[in-house]
Amino acid sequence: MLSGRTGEVIEATEAAGFQECTVIQGKGIGHKHKRFLRFEVAPMREILMVIVEESKYMKVSQSIYTKLGMDQEGKGIVFAEPLDQVAGLVGQLED
Repeated sequence: MLSGRTGEVIEATEAAGFQECTVIQGKGIGHKHKRFLRFEVAPMREILMVIVEESKYMKVSQSIYTKLGMDQEGKGIVFAEPLDQVAGLVGQLED
């Protein structure tokens, strides 16, 4: 099940014209964990990966930034990582 914030990011990428993304589940370790019955509870995180042409990155990142109000602290991180090689996206990318 996806969190509400993840759904908002997906909506933002769709608004920018991209219909597909990959969601990865993970645990946050940057903050102190909460305790419940002597057990530490690590916050769960969802990481979304979207492959877009370099020329369209600003449109997608701005859509996410606006939708999630990322001008406030703790709203998430958006970053770009260039890909040298990608396989399996035949017919899906223009560049």
